[in-house]
Amino acid sequence: MVVSHRRALLRRCADELGDLQRTRAQLRAVEAGMAAVLGELGLSRLAAIPGLTAAGAAAVLAETGDPRRYDSSSSLARQAGLSPSGNASGAFEGQGASPAAAGPACG
Repeated sequence: MVVSHRRALLRRCADELGDLQRTRAQLRAVEAGMAAVLGELGLSRLAAIPGLTAAGAAAVLAETGDPRRYDSSSSLARQAGLSPSGNASGAFEGQGASPAAAGPACG
């Protein structure tokens, strides 16, 4: 009985590993297709950013639209939510503390 359970478990493991290999191959194909689309759009430089995959570049494009419409890379990064920024507006400087930190009257 133990031997038959081991065989079944080994078959199941082999099936799972096969699924993993197929899924990884599909992921590589999709990423290659995304990189090709970036190239067709003339935006292949996005994929050259260290740590940014083709899927990540697609997410940035979905958030920002055409990057050529921005005056600078820093304005593009701000729009994409990739740039830390201060909490200021005009003469007002935000503190960044949560309302609960201000005390019980504010929370």
